[in-house]
Amino acid sequence: VTFGPKQCEKERKKLEDAWRHAYMTIEELVETNEATCKDDTCEATVQAELDTALPPLHTERSERIDKVRLAQHDLVGVRSEMTSLENSLTKLEKATKTTQEECGAAEEGSEYLEKVRDLLQ
Repeated sequence: VTFGPKQCEKERKKLEDAWRHAYMTIEELVETNEATCKDDTCEATVQAELDTALPPLHTERSERIDKVRLAQHDLVGVRSEMTSLENSLTKLEKATKTTQEECGAAEEGSEYLEKVRDLLQ
C-alpha cells in the first residue's frame, strides 16, 4: 500500500504519538518500580516484628539450657548413686547366699542334735 505525502504525515504523526505515549508509560513504570525497590517499609516492619519476637525466645532458650544443665548434673549424681546401690546389691546377694548356705548346714546340725536328744531320753 502506498500513501500520499499527507497520508504519510498522518501515519508518522500517529506513530510518533504512540511512541511518546509508550515512552511516557515506560518512564512512569520505571519511576514507580525504582521507588518500590528503594522502599524499605516492608523490611523495616519485618525487622521490628523480629526484634519484638526474638528477646522472649532468647530468654526461653536460656532457661531451657539451664534446665538441661541442671538435669545433666542431677543425672550424674543419680548414676553414681545407682552404681553404689548396684555394688551394695551385689554384696547383699552374696551375703544372702552365704547365710542360706550356713543356715542350711545349721538346719542339718539341728536335726542331728534332735535325734541325739531323742536317743538320750
